Amino acid sequence: MEMDGRRVLLDYPLIMPPRWSFDSVRITVPPTERRCGSDWFWNARAPLLDFDLWLVESGEGRMDLDGESWELHAGDVVLLTPGTRPRATHRPDRPLHVHFAHFVPLRGGRELTRLAEAPGPGRWRVRDLPALAGALRLAGKRAREAEGGECAAAWLTTVLRDVVMQALRPEPAPADEALARLIAEVSAEPERGWTVATMARACGRSPQHFTRLFRAATGRAPMEFVIRERVRLAEQALLESSEPVKRIAERLGYADVYYFHRQFRRVTGRTPGQLRGGG
Repeated sequence: MEMDGRRVLLDYPLIMPPRWSFDSVRITVPPTERRCGSDWFWNARAPLLDFDLWLVESGEGRMDLDGESWELHAGDVVLLTPGTRPRATHRPDRPLHVHFAHFVPLRGGRELTRLAEAPGPGRWRVRDLPALAGALRLAGKRAREAEGGECAAAWLTTVLRDVVMQALRPEPAPADEALARLIAEVSAEPERGWTVATMARACGRSPQHFTRLFRAATGRAPMEFVIRERVRLAEQALLESSEPVKRIAERLGYADVYYFHRQFRRVTGRTPGQLRGGG
């Protein structure tokens, strides 16, 4: 491949549709979810041979590339091009939880030899983080199944196209950036001991004013949003693992498993056991 080795920056209207015109992808490393250990770091020993999509679900870190350095937070997406040798680290107390996949874009069955770049510094943040992370999980699951490669490629292509469309048609930036960051943090880590008071302080607002702003931005009261995000993660764990319900509840911040059952049923209309059993 003839690449100049720079990273592709997904950044607002700088990207034009023809630059990202491809029919499908050939997956070279299946979409993988990684909860990095406290001592984790990444230092590519050799230049990348393909494209590498990164989606940060939670945590805080830093990536160095071509003499540049930028922070990584929940909702950040990075697309690395062939020829790059990235290095990444993270905060041991806020370890990164990431999804990544290596691929080659295809047009009409032939590999693209170059993917044009959008100029500009910094990183790009996606909306709908839970949906994109879920799609990458499904793509990874299909990629590891017999005869599932084509389905996995279709899911990864869908994720990439959604990322591009978000770049081309961004939603208006929230007037309150601190609130936007907080909403992303709560969605990424709902198990933390969130309260209206602590969330309001993080945004520099009074609890009453914060609650009005939060409801306007999300359509829900702050703690109702936290509960629904916890239940969302619980549903995922119940469907994708055999982890005991009590352990799932504890991991999501519930000291009382019966209280977790009540909240779960109020949100979903079913008990955890009914969901896991298909009832």
